[in-house]
Amino acid sequence: YSLDPQLVPWLNLAAIIAAFTCSFWVARSFSGSTLAAGATIWLAAASSHWFLDIRPHIFTLLGVGVLLVTREKRWAPYLWPPLMVVWVNLHGGYSFALGLIGLHVLIRTLEQSFAARRAVIPWGDWTSVGLCFVAVAVTPFGRGVIDYPLAYLNADSTFRQLIEWHPPRYWLDLRDFDGRFWLMAALTAAGAIFALRES
Repeated sequence: YSLDPQLVPWLNLAAIIAAFTCSFWVARSFSGSTLAAGATIWLAAASSHWFLDIRPHIFTLLGVGVLLVTREKRWAPYLWPPLMVVWVNLHGGYSFALGLIGLHVLIRTLEQSFAARRAVIPWGDWTSVGLCFVAVAVTPFGRGVIDYPLAYLNADSTFRQLIEWHPPRYWLDLRDFDGRFWLMAALTAAGAIFALRES
């Protein structure tokens, strides 16, 4: 911003494009269809336009995309701690990253253990999870970085007035976010049924 205020919206746009590119990559790898992945991501973008303004949460969307794209890479655990250092200094959604990484490693541990029929602990992965928690401390915000996400749990918090914390209303007007949300929900259900029938 100090260099040129116009760089801020360009950075925001680049982060949005990168986040949806990550989503498209994951959708195409799962579906095997460029058309289906493209249509899905287009609908997701159309439904979420209310939330794509210039706010730091865009970096959480991008970070989640990066985690999803790289989660199966052998080098992914080496990426997580430095990613957390960047993330914790950009947005309070770093707490989602801790949950995603921890859940991913837990599932991987359970899968390996069931396959081997004994307890298998991927120590490298769990060490990386521990380093992610240490990485959260690498910020000038001190304890406030932990207090901030917890503030959302308070029923009296002013954050509860934000639109993304409200449940969608139950109408189907496709000109509004709520209508597009329910259209996506219906298409998701149809896609899940189709995928189950094909398998």
